[in-house]
Amino acid sequence: MVAVELPEKARAWRRHNLFGVHLSKRPRELISWSHGVDQLISYNEIAKVEPERLAHFFRTALEIDIDAQEHLRDELTQLLTWVSDLEDPGLIDDRRVSRLVHLANAYRTLGQDQEGGVLSDVLSDLTVLCRGRLATIKDPPLLTMTGPEIVLVEALVKELTSEGQFLQARFGQHDEMILGPVEVPEDEVRFLIRIWGELCYRIRVHVRNDSVVVTLPASVNGVRGLIFKAVEQALQPLPSTLNAAIANLLHDLKNQVVAARHAAMTRGGGRTIELERKAIASRHLDQASSLAQRIRAATSLLAPSSSHAGTRLSEFLRRYLSMKLLQLPPNISFVPPRNMEDAVVSLDEPSLLALLENLVKNAVEAMPGGGTITIDWIQDDSIAVVEVADDGPGLPPQVAEEFCKNRSVGSTKLGGNGLGLLSAQALLNRVGGRLDLASSPIGTRWHLTMPLLDPSRQESQ
Repeated sequence: MVAVELPEKARAWRRHNLFGVHLSKRPRELISWSHGVDQLISYNEIAKVEPERLAHFFRTALEIDIDAQEHLRDELTQLLTWVSDLEDPGLIDDRRVSRLVHLANAYRTLGQDQEGGVLSDVLSDLTVLCRGRLATIKDPPLLTMTGPEIVLVEALVKELTSEGQFLQARFGQHDEMILGPVEVPEDEVRFLIRIWGELCYRIRVHVRNDSVVVTLPASVNGVRGLIFKAVEQALQPLPSTLNAAIANLLHDLKNQVVAARHAAMTRGGGRTIELERKAIASRHLDQASSLAQRIRAATSLLAPSSSHAGTRLSEFLRRYLSMKLLQLPPNISFVPPRNMEDAVVSLDEPSLLALLENLVKNAVEAMPGGGTITIDWIQDDSIAVVEVADDGPGLPPQVAEEFCKNRSVGSTKLGGNGLGLLSAQALLNRVGGRLDLASSPIGTRWHLTMPLLDPSRQESQ
């Protein structure tokens, strides 16, 4: 099963409709298929398969076909655009502040281990948090929910009780949990459905008159076999250091927006005080705009490419260096690759361009007095490694430490280049590669490891 760790193998199986991968765009059907396969395959036939490798195989296939965070990124982009264009703090409304909070919670959930819980416990906790405004009518079904599902239910209940309304959680037929009757803020409920829809594939949410209906996952009868468990594990998002960092920045962004509104809406104290408050509000808006730009730059790398084409490395690097020589400051010199062999890596050109631009930009900014950037690469039978090195002062120690430990850090510690590095790491991980900080006596040295494209697909390049 070693070979299935590479996305190329999962794509090949996907093209030939092998082993359930053809259902990767339909998670519910894939779960049903896996349960059926477990009942057909004997334990002896599959006992030698490593569960983690099998889950990794299904996860790779799902990432090829499903962009589970597409709607989440779309909503994030809209709010970031609003923040960047905002000039009058008086236009800041509770609805957009609430959406920033929801987005921060979503990215924070995606940035940490997904700890699930029992539905009855979730509702009991919410009854306390909502100060008695939630009442559970009839015992809920015995159901274990995933981390994202719990956060979605919590967000729905808090949204429905935010205006002081009282809410009942009733359980009807067809595994339905009915939240109501209340005056439903339909736009906000649809917003939550959009950002959580693909991540909470087991449940469905819709508005029905004066209630919000949550269709709960059906229970699985019989033994939960190895295939079922692997598929179920693959459908859960892995913790992401980048998402945790984005959540921290969104929290800071929300605070800056709220502070700007507070400064602008406070009245009294005379004309001089009024002008000072306007200046304070303006500074908060500037900080919010800067944070929005950093978040946009980090998430722009994460949208899956519409193309599964690889990149001819030698040809691409020649074109890239020719372009950069015309753009770099005169005090920055480039040392081109010595390797003239041909190799096709599995990363598409736009993604590889974004990665190199990020690393080269960091190198140039680190050497205001001038310096040298060197790009070279090597390959073997399965991978290519591109090296990007400079002779500047080196990566800030705190950023290097946190990056090497693959650990999330607060936005006050994480420099702009740190967030970009997390984006680059996430992008390379998606194609089975990685980004490493190599030891160097001077400057900064990065190694970008990428799998080579499957030979059968190189013929179409």
